[in-house]
Amino acid sequence: MCNQLTGFIPDKLGELIKLEVLGLWKNSFTGSLPRKLGQNSPLQWFDVSSNSLSDEIPPGLCDSGNLIKLILFNNSFSGTLPMNLSTSSHNNFQGKIPNQFQDHPSLSVLDLSSNRLSGEIPESIASCEKLVTLNLRNNQLTGAIPRAIAKMPTLAILDLSSNSLAGKIPENFGTSPTLEMLNMSFNKLEGPVPSNGILMTINPNELIGNVGLCGGVLPPCPQKYTIKPGHPRNLNINHVIIGFVVRTLVIVFLGIAIFTGKLLYKRWYLYNSFFDNLFRKSYKEWPWRLIAFQRLNFTSTDILACVKESNIIGMGGTGIVYKAEVNRPHVVVAVKKLWRSESDIETGDDLIGEVSLL
Repeated sequence: MCNQLTGFIPDKLGELIKLEVLGLWKNSFTGSLPRKLGQNSPLQWFDVSSNSLSDEIPPGLCDSGNLIKLILFNNSFSGTLPMNLSTSSHNNFQGKIPNQFQDHPSLSVLDLSSNRLSGEIPESIASCEKLVTLNLRNNQLTGAIPRAIAKMPTLAILDLSSNSLAGKIPENFGTSPTLEMLNMSFNKLEGPVPSNGILMTINPNELIGNVGLCGGVLPPCPQKYTIKPGHPRNLNINHVIIGFVVRTLVIVFLGIAIFTGKLLYKRWYLYNSFFDNLFRKSYKEWPWRLIAFQRLNFTSTDILACVKESNIIGMGGTGIVYKAEVNRPHVVVAVKKLWRSESDIETGDDLIGEVSLL
């Protein structure tokens, strides 16, 4: 317990046969742990945090099978990290993190910060379904961040800062429904920061020290991250050009279609036909010409079609008067075909016709 005890931990503690709980935290013990500690007793809970202990952890302490919680932080222990740990931060443990967390599903706190641990983060950490705090800060961990960590149902605090983790942040990393604190600063991560969950509002200081990270709460990513693998930049430029050309052609064709539609409608409205005029006789084949003294909505072709014997309504000294009925727009006019004079015949001039509205 918290006292001012100094010196070595007595070896006789290893001879106790009913010892279940041993708390020696916040003292000034030095040296190493008793070699037989936990071998002869059902020791389940052992806390020697915040002392000045060193050397390796006795093998028998973790091999007994009874130990549930082992708290060793703020000492100078070295050697291989024991599996039956809970908080062993601020020591000198080396080597890899044991990959046997499936045997500890009830573990709620795992603090291995400030050691000299190396290797990758084991995937089996995700099997700790009750883990609330995971602190691996200030080690020498490498490799990628396991995607399975994002699926941990109770994880609230995650600190992976000051390591050598590489690769991209998993896309589903910010989707954990319980994650409240996340620190990945000072690693070798790269690529875009996912825009989901806690990563949308994370403090940029918790991502600094990763030269390759960009996007999200950090400055925008360079163009190389906006192009999918296997799609070179020139292909994107070609897509833009093709899209522009297609849009332009569509607009042109629509304009032509609208203009043609209006023209055909006008011909149908005025002449009750689209193409009849193309097959009618040319004006030059008629032996006279039509002169209009006001703007009319019909042509000489419509008038000439009515100049026939059945439409005669009068005859005088100067010519014959015909009744001409134009359908579009509907209008009835009188057409006077003048007699040809001798001077006209000699000069070869066409006859002159007069049209009057009835």
